[in-house]
Parts: sequence; C-alpha cells; structure tokens
Amino acid sequence: MKPRSILLLIACGCLAVVVTAVAAQKISYAHKYHDHAKKESPKMHTEVEFRPSTMKELERFHGHVGPFVVFGSHMGEYAVTKYDMPRYFGVTVEVECPAQPPHSCLIDGLMVSTGATYGKKNIHHTHAKDIRVIISDDETGAQVIFTIKKSALDMLKKWEEENMPVPERGAKSFAMKSEDLFDIEYVKGAVESN
Repeated sequence: MKPRSILLLIACGCLAVVVTAVAAQKISYAHKYHDHAKKESPKMHTEVEFRPSTMKELERFHGHVGPFVVFGSHMGEYAVTKYDMPRYFGVTVEVECPAQPPHSCLIDGLMVSTGATYGKKNIHHTHAKDIRVIISDDETGAQVIFTIKKSALDMLKKWEEENMPVPERGAKSFAMKSEDLFDIEYVKGAVESN
C-alpha cells in the first residue's frame, strides 16, 4: 500500500471517530435535557411562588392586552388555584385553536399563567376551528378542560362590531370570572382515583 493511501485511510478513520463522538454527545445532551416524555428525565420543580398575573405582566410579555391573552391567563390561573395543577414542570398544556391572532394569543396567556413553554416542550398547539384547552398534571393524569362559553364568544363578537378598542376589551375580560367565560370540566387522575 502506498503511503498516500495509508494517510488517506488514517484521515478517514479519524474523521469517522470525531463525527461519531460529536453525534453521540448531541444525542446524549438531547436525551438528558430535552426529552421530557421519557421517564428517566430528571424531575424538575420550581420554588417560584404563585401569584396571579397582572395586566402589566401580560402586556409586557405579549405586547398588549386583548381578550384572548386574558382568557389564556384566566384558564391557567383557574387550573392552578382551583385544581392545584403544577406550574412550570410536571404540567402539560394542549391548546386547540385557530392558528392566527387574535385566537392564538390564548397561548401566550397560558404560558404566563402555567409556566408551560415551547422551550420546555410542555405546551402544544393544534390548529383547530374551535377553542379547547387541556391542562394536565403529568404525575396524576388529572386534567382541567376549558372551552369558551357561547355567551363569551357572543360578547367578543359584539365588542368587535362596536369597534371597542382592543385594550378596553382586554380590561373588561380581565375583570370577569373564569366561570362566566368558560365551560370547565375536571377529570380526576388515576392516582387520585385510588
């Protein structure tokens, strides 16, 4: 074998080792830190104290306060305070709604109130004509399911027809109770049922 061929073989072998090592490290990192669906992922928790969101916090996160970001905030806070759903970790939020604002603004309100985020991969959006939100406790399997009442949708339509400014719609929505805005269903988890 010629020296040039030997050098080429050695170079290819070294390159293969480096590529394999880099790929293994990437897979290991992704598995360890981002694959929250796997049972061997580390359990995370938070020491962040719960407190209700303010209009200013919603505005700072979302850019303005319209009714749908408020609806998302109300849903998350209701699930946390009424049904003791976890926040940030151990919670999964499934959002079914239209893909475009204003309806999709609901997602931002849910992120603020539940702490579920796209970065942690514990909030998911499915494009749908109608709005439905499911907030789940990963450990117990308990769920809180929200749909918007027809009366609330009619109210939003009326405000739009009256050309009410969006911040005013947001403020009026913020002052309302969740029970007046949503149909709410609680489904016990398997752990609770025992």
